Amino acid sequence: MKKYICITLLFTSSIFSAQSNFLEKKSENLGVVNSSRTFRTGDYGLVCQNESGSYNPDMENYIYSPVINIPAGDQVGIDFLVRGSLLDGDVFPEVDYWGMQVSPDDGASWFYVSNPYGDTSSTAFNYVYSDAPEFWSQFSTTYSEPIDISNYAGGSIQIRYWFHSDSDAPQGEGLFLDDITVSVDGENAYYESFEDSTMAGWVSVDQTSTEPAWHTDTYGAYGESGRSWWMADPSIGTNGGYLDHWYQVLDTPPIDLPNSTVSQTITFDQKRAIENLCSGTSCPECTGGVLYDGWDAFNVRISSDGGETWEILQDVQPAYNSTDTYSFGYEFGEGCGIPGWGGPETANPTWTATTISIPTAYNGQEVIVRFAFSADPGYCTTDNNNLTGVWVDNIDIAGVFTNNGEDETGFESKSLVALGGDIWHVDFIGVPPVIPVPQNVVVTAFDGSVEVNWDSPGGDVEYNNEWVSYDDGSFENSILVGVGGQGYLGTSFNMPYGVETVTVHSARVHASGSGTTSLAGFALISGVPSPTALYTIDVNTVDNNFTEEIELDWQFQSSFIIALMVQGPTTEGGTDGIGLSIDENTTPSNNSWSNLGGWSPWTDVAASNDAVGDGEFGIQAKVTSVGGSTPTYNVYRDPGLDGSSFQLMFNGTGLSNTSYVDNIVSNGVEYCYQIASVYDDEVISEKTSPVCGLPISNTVYEIVYDDGINEDVMPVGNGNFIAAKFSPEGYPSDFYSSSFYVAGAQSGTVLVYVWDDNGPDGTPGDAIVPGLPKNLIQGWNEINFPNEGFDIVIEDGGVYVGYQQLNVNFNIGVDWNNPSYASNSMLDFGIGLGWEELSTYSPGGVWMIRAQMDGEDAVLETDNNLLSVLPNEFVLNQNYPNPFNPSTTLKFGLKERAITTLEIFNILGESVSKIVDESLDAGFYNYRLDLSGYASGMYFYKLTAINEDGSQLYGEMKKMILLQ
Repeated sequence: MKKYICITLLFTSSIFSAQSNFLEKKSENLGVVNSSRTFRTGDYGLVCQNESGSYNPDMENYIYSPVINIPAGDQVGIDFLVRGSLLDGDVFPEVDYWGMQVSPDDGASWFYVSNPYGDTSSTAFNYVYSDAPEFWSQFSTTYSEPIDISNYAGGSIQIRYWFHSDSDAPQGEGLFLDDITVSVDGENAYYESFEDSTMAGWVSVDQTSTEPAWHTDTYGAYGESGRSWWMADPSIGTNGGYLDHWYQVLDTPPIDLPNSTVSQTITFDQKRAIENLCSGTSCPECTGGVLYDGWDAFNVRISSDGGETWEILQDVQPAYNSTDTYSFGYEFGEGCGIPGWGGPETANPTWTATTISIPTAYNGQEVIVRFAFSADPGYCTTDNNNLTGVWVDNIDIAGVFTNNGEDETGFESKSLVALGGDIWHVDFIGVPPVIPVPQNVVVTAFDGSVEVNWDSPGGDVEYNNEWVSYDDGSFENSILVGVGGQGYLGTSFNMPYGVETVTVHSARVHASGSGTTSLAGFALISGVPSPTALYTIDVNTVDNNFTEEIELDWQFQSSFIIALMVQGPTTEGGTDGIGLSIDENTTPSNNSWSNLGGWSPWTDVAASNDAVGDGEFGIQAKVTSVGGSTPTYNVYRDPGLDGSSFQLMFNGTGLSNTSYVDNIVSNGVEYCYQIASVYDDEVISEKTSPVCGLPISNTVYEIVYDDGINEDVMPVGNGNFIAAKFSPEGYPSDFYSSSFYVAGAQSGTVLVYVWDDNGPDGTPGDAIVPGLPKNLIQGWNEINFPNEGFDIVIEDGGVYVGYQQLNVNFNIGVDWNNPSYASNSMLDFGIGLGWEELSTYSPGGVWMIRAQMDGEDAVLETDNNLLSVLPNEFVLNQNYPNPFNPSTTLKFGLKERAITTLEIFNILGESVSKIVDESLDAGFYNYRLDLSGYASGMYFYKLTAINEDGSQLYGEMKKMILLQ
């Protein structure tokens, strides 16, 4: 059963065309808070919307009903439900709009439903509609326009709707129609709700998808014999004609004009039966107060560059009767000042001899002449059968080319209308149930495993006369509005999925300021608050405290919002305002909403306004819920076990707890996870956003030559190379990943290479990774080689990693503080010198390039390769990885031979382990530390170097963190 509720409306209209009396009509709902709307119970309807949730520019999209037989009777009416949004802020007619027409004669004539019998008087109202109600509404009440077609009782009709959009980028969501009814004396003769999800005999047409219309025909031919060129579709109307939004051209073959100083001419005979001109102040404005004075139009153009550009020929006899044609100028975007011939609207058009002078600049050139016609979107043959188009015959161009319509050779007829799209269809437009989604997914990657944890969806609890709150009971601030302002701030209360009934017995509110204001209850529809309150009650707030318990007994069908009307002071500096307290310790907020001009999550408001903080509002409710389900969970992984994207894991289906451990992983491969709630073993929520983790072996360590700060940069020029050498601690080792530091603000693509060190004198040799395209941006850029499909095993020696610069001159960072490593940094400027050390151009410099090695299968000892390079100072590097579990690598360098100790201490300063306690030669050293069995927490490692006489040469301590 339908329910009809009256709403308050405002109507505005403006004239589009004096000729067709084409009017705009709008409805604006003035009773936002207290009004209701028509409710519909079905799930399917007619939709004019594209896959992006909007509509297309430049549309003329029609949809036609089947033939509807109307029984005899006294009162025949049409009505339907409509909603949507068009959101075009321009001035009519330069806007998007929709319309509806009815035909009593199998489509031969179409009449606006506001003028269903085709009255041609100046008082006839041919309405189109440049908006649509936000909520489902009855057409007859929304636009105060019952559709009365009683004269058609006992006959048959067709209905058509159309949607017109201009060239602006659409902003609205489109148009939705449902429950289309034709009634006779109160009984339904036709009713279509589309609940079978089919088009039910309705047919959609993209009217911009027109075939070329210029052709030779005997109908209307010159001298009533032979054939003439005719711009029309013979199947339109009674005698042929054209439709709205047409742009049809006829191009001649290329013609060589005589090379002379005398102006050449074009002569031909023309006949027109097209829309009349526009006159008076009702004509739309082009610019600067200049009005369009023509609608549909015909003109002639010329091109000397094969049709790339066209000039309108202006020296014509008879002269163009319109200087600013709407169809060419606005409808097809050619601008102001486009002339043409318009009219007449007649059933008996006559032939007119026409002469056009060609500018002498075209003499001696090859040209194409174009006969062009365009139509606006508001009046065509379906409105007036007398509009049968344009004819041309007896063409003579400069005496070198003639055509009398008997031969089409070389001519090209085409439509220049860009396709607007055919997007009318039947679709689900009901209110889908909101299936709660898990929250706060956290992924933690370990060596050989990944742990995934999440929180249950909000509202995963059944309540029995219980207080529900999301604040912690203390409030750090309050939200106020400015002088004279007001709006709702509220808290959403999430109920269990599948709940049958919800009763809000009472509420209490913590506010700033005391006084009387409103407390309101709103339904949550598809997770979004309804704009209209279901309940309101006056309440008295208490300054900086909770109100007394407010008795409500409000009923909801599912989740809901309780909101307080906050009010600004009546005067600047006044103290009579009422604000809502906010708990800023509970962040990010999941339940706070703002309606200070439209509902928005408070997290969004706080993120965009530095003056307010995030948190949960001080609104609490005592609730009883009946029914509902407890979810289980599905875990989806990318890549899946079969390599697919987000595969449902066989051991992650129907989980009753909120955690999952994935042991089927490979170190060095990034895994991303999504979680979905499952209710009653079959209803599945949307998946959460992907959260990713990268399991890494505990045997992965980093080789670093820089200190993290660049003192120099060194671009190498397009096509040239940089490289840094890295040698593992032992063999065999896997080259796991590499990082590049871009010091400048550039971004772009390079070709990443890994080379063997088998080139001349140990320089880069054979390419192991032969140019992997990667995009670099400012800062550190990591490239994981196993993820890119490269398994690089180093059996001996070392490798170089670097890139070939393409079209961006990157400023790769250069560090000057570790010159002992300078011999590892190379470049090739492409000047014929081959590979050179970076220090040749940046003394002591090392590339800020790092490498990560996996030494799981290697013998981890001191690095003989590093020992061959002597440091020029003592150094203790940060351990890697850090934090670690349970092992990490410690690196240091000795400038000279020294008695060396490397010792580990816990947070109490107690010695845990002594890694080194002996005399060592100058060089670099790497040691592996394993703290299995030790408690998690902070540890310290200290390096001390003493010479033979007992003097301390160096001492330094660093922190590291063990996470078991």
